[in-house]
Amino acid sequence: MNADYYRLLGLRRGCASEEVKEAYIGFLLKFDQLRIDGELGASEKQQFLEIENAYKVLSDTEKRTAYDRTLDEGENG
Repeated sequence: MNADYYRLLGLRRGCASEEVKEAYIGFLLKFDQLRIDGELGASEKQQFLEIENAYKVLSDTEKRTAYDRTLDEGENG
């Protein structure tokens, strides 16, 4: 696992699912503005894909639990 999804979205671990949604919407607005301005390059597209994946994991209760468990195992081993 390469990215810390919480850090990527600017969230703390254990945050409410509503906070995850709000952070994701904020990034959507930012990236949409970059797209409109014609400033969405390859690195921004890659970052958007990472953010989208982070949202998919953190917004799903089962996936989030599994992700948190993986983080705990990484810290302990």
